[in-house]
Amino acid sequence: MTGLFQSMLRMGSETTRSLTLVAGVASALFFGIALGSTLSNGLFLSWLMLILATVLLIAVAVFAWRRWRLAENIKAAENQVYVSSGVVSADASDPADTFFETVYVELQNRDAQWLPGVEATQRAMVQAAGGTVNAPYLKADLRITMLSFIGTLIAVPLAVSGAFITLLLWLLA
Repeated sequence: MTGLFQSMLRMGSETTRSLTLVAGVASALFFGIALGSTLSNGLFLSWLMLILATVLLIAVAVFAWRRWRLAENIKAAENQVYVSSGVVSADASDPADTFFETVYVELQNRDAQWLPGVEATQRAMVQAAGGTVNAPYLKADLRITMLSFIGTLIAVPLAVSGAFITLLLWLLA
């Protein structure tokens, strides 16, 4: 659970911003070359390259949007001030035990259809934070964010090699 949370915080970093920028430029260049190749020769392989370029561009755009929202929510959460009431309960049970028990129950409940571990971890983090009011960056579905991040990671090598292949295809056709 802490690994996913640390990964979320890293998504708002400058390194991830640079990766998103490079992947966006590479994917846009690949899309432009694939579109030009498809419009000029209309080959089946050109259409496949255009579809691949579109998928990569969408993945990078979704991640860039999610990353921007995550960074904004983290900045807003860092500026909040929390005040404790100082009230101590006379209950004999330890509230920390109850708290960790509910977080553990959420973590063990894996009923999602796809990526159930990520969804369960997100629910447990929401529970641990005391709801999405205290952690607005946990509102968005992290499964989509993770898949778009993976798409962004593979976008650079796929876009560069795809652009090279499509350019050769365009010049040789």
